[in-house]
Amino acid sequence: NNNNNNRNSNKFTYPPIRLNKVLKATHSRRQSDMLIQQGRLSVNGATILPSNYDGNERNQKSNQIGEKSDGNEAGMGMKVIPYMDVVRLDGVVVQGW
Repeated sequence: NNNNNNRNSNKFTYPPIRLNKVLKATHSRRQSDMLIQQGRLSVNGATILPSNYDGNERNQKSNQIGEKSDGNEAGMGMKVIPYMDVVRLDGVVVQGW
């Protein structure tokens, strides 16, 4: 029983990574960016809507993970946290990132 308490007390948080890197095992960066622009990805149940992405990350709207909305306007600059956030492509959970 003490082992369970020790495991829970040593929580480790992974650093956030850009959404397009989640798909790096199966898609190129450009293909990932296209999927984001097409609105085919969701994070934690919220569809990711493309922002006014012009290739300049400074011009993108910021986004906080966990916001409740019908869609998050985040685009390529959005970051997700491994093992915490659930990313789906066309409704199918993306595994192994």
